[in-house]
Amino acid sequence: MIFIGDVHGYFEAYADILKTYNTDQTLQLGDLGIGFPFTASKIIKIPNAGWHKFIRGNHDNPAACRDKKAYAGDSGFFISDDFLDGITRRVFYISGAQSLDRNIRTPELDWWKDEELSDSEMEVAISVYRGAYPDIVCSHDCPKVAYDTLKLKDVSLFGDKYHQNRTSLLLDELYKIHQPQTWLFGHHHTSRFGVHENTKFICLDELETRRL
Repeated sequence: MIFIGDVHGYFEAYADILKTYNTDQTLQLGDLGIGFPFTASKIIKIPNAGWHKFIRGNHDNPAACRDKKAYAGDSGFFISDDFLDGITRRVFYISGAQSLDRNIRTPELDWWKDEELSDSEMEVAISVYRGAYPDIVCSHDCPKVAYDTLKLKDVSLFGDKYHQNRTSLLLDELYKIHQPQTWLFGHHHTSRFGVHENTKFICLDELETRRL
């Protein structure tokens, strides 16, 4: 299975990636760039073969994402056997994140107040997570332990060691409920890998791909 980092509206590059992995399963980890003024006229070309989905990040219009057939959803899980070792795994995904620069953005133009899940949507995500008991977690941001393990404070544009918000607190709670084998995410515009206890944390850079 192929996991893809932030796209930020570079839909042609994203289409090239999907073309390369046409018959594979792919999951893009948010910040596809859907709903921004500069992407309005762009068309995302998704192959008919394979299974190609995306979750949303803070640089995606939630309503516009939900109108796309390729949108995986706000949270959920699926069972995949498209892995290098041929083993079937349970994959949980969760959308949303907070924009640290929201104060300089324009509401409903390049920032959306519902970029993070609502309280009720978070409750649904927790319930699904408990039932899924996933091997792999895919999100846009990451729990606190990943910030520390991958030293993400070193690449923060805002100088914060750990920016605490509703989404990060939710991801913390999920991690405490169950530690997956692997946790993949984007959001931080860097390529990082680290292991904490039983979990491998993988941060993907913009348009970076990772096959598992």
